[in-house]
Amino acid sequence: MYDRWREEVLFQGWGEKFISDVPFLFGVCSSFRRQSLLELGGFDPIFRVSGEDMDFSFRARKAGFRFIYNPKALVFHLRRDDRRSIRHMAYRHCFWGFLAQRKNQCFDNKVSIAQSIRVFIRQVLVAGLAKGDISYARLSILLHSTVLRAWIDSRRKNVLSRIGAGGESSLLTWEGHRSPPIQKF
Repeated sequence: MYDRWREEVLFQGWGEKFISDVPFLFGVCSSFRRQSLLELGGFDPIFRVSGEDMDFSFRARKAGFRFIYNPKALVFHLRRDDRRSIRHMAYRHCFWGFLAQRKNQCFDNKVSIAQSIRVFIRQVLVAGLAKGDISYARLSILLHSTVLRAWIDSRRKNVLSRIGAGGESSLLTWEGHRSPPIQKF
């Protein structure tokens, strides 16, 4: 249930088609030329636990770079979540992504607000209540409210300066996750 929610909401790709120019690349699923990283000052150390991919992508696009998305380039990211880890990961992932957008004044995103509302309604009403999966409906409400809280927190006055000064320590920790059993391919 947790992994299904993550796949639907916190996906790390742009779909099934080749795209010659996307707004940003996803950290675990991207690669950059070393020279380009150095030329643009590398990853901002403020983004220690998430959002570094969006921040760098936004800065690189402003400098004239573009990003190609090829769905044939696959990354197998083995992750299994439980209620606690998915909630922490959703908050961290969204907070830092929203902060990267705010820092760079670049508000490209994976989905629009309207699309997010449709996903929420589909998860709660269709995939949850209509199919009798009350647990999934409750999880979706909890996690969508977590994403909303991350957005609100990322909009707080002076949050970037407090983080840069070593504040907001709970936002600077990676919660880790349970690793699935190793599978042989």
